Amino acid sequence: MRTILKDMKYSILGSSVEGDSAVVTVKITNTELGSVAKEWFRKLRYGQMASVISGSDPREPKELIDLLKEECRNNRGLGHSATVDIDLIKVSNSWNIDIYSPDLLMAIWGGADGEIRRSM
Repeated sequence: MRTILKDMKYSILGSSVEGDSAVVTVKITNTELGSVAKEWFRKLRYGQMASVISGSDPREPKELIDLLKEECRNNRGLGHSATVDIDLIKVSNSWNIDIYSPDLLMAIWGGADGEIRRSM
């Protein structure tokens, strides 16, 4: 997770509060993870086919993580930026973020969501 989110940056563009609700407008920039996911899935599928053909064991989880890290390194500098409104709600004097907002997730994951859906 650290590798994927390591280059993420954000800037707060504005905010508004109304009672126990708030909206914060944020610009989020991260590695363009759509390309990372596409190439990772391509290599994963190739590796699975090669395992079946050769009769060898499929890749170990550590190998898959290493492959993902490699793809993240290869895509450094390719950025994905999005401006999103983050909804917050006040609960017991603490502001909670709606972490399931599709726009927020797409911004954080650098466009990977669409690519992951296409690859499955």
